[in-house]
Amino acid sequence: MLYFVLLVTAVICWIEIPSFFRQKQWKEMTIFALVLLMGIALAIAHKLQLPLSNLTLAAENAVKPLTKAIFGIP
Repeated sequence: MLYFVLLVTAVICWIEIPSFFRQKQWKEMTIFALVLLMGIALAIAHKLQLPLSNLTLAAENAVKPLTKAIFGIP
């Protein structure tokens, strides 16, 4: 199953990366690569049954100050 994750990643890169180069979208390609690498890392960690932290709590803690500042909601 790990090979399947790597194969799907290779296919996605094969389809997407050339268009970034043709259009010279360097920033977009950098963000794409970072998000893809994070996804690959999480998928591999999940397949290897490594303990993963709850990413929802981290996202909630990151957004909470912004929500409080905009809406005044605690």
